Amino acid sequence: PVGGIYVFAYLDSRMVGKPTHISAPTGSDGRYVLNLGDGGTYYLGARSTYGGPLEPGEWVGTYDDTADHSISIEPGKALTLANIVVREVW
Repeated sequence: PVGGIYVFAYLDSRMVGKPTHISAPTGSDGRYVLNLGDGGTYYLGARSTYGGPLEPGEWVGTYDDTADHSISIEPGKALTLANIVVREVW
């Protein structure tokens, strides 16, 4: 588990620009909560910082339980997702 990681939800599969939703940083156990409001299909990524290009030493990853990194959720429902694996950029 990696602490201090933000999970981002995008409406666009390219996952560029400003995300629609951002989690609080993960705890030392790597757990996160991401509130997605109205439900729908979202594309998930994770970074140790947000904004700007990737920098050496930063952690980054995507939700890989689906080929396009997406999840679908109904309004008012909760999901328990597989881990998002992050790797350090060098």
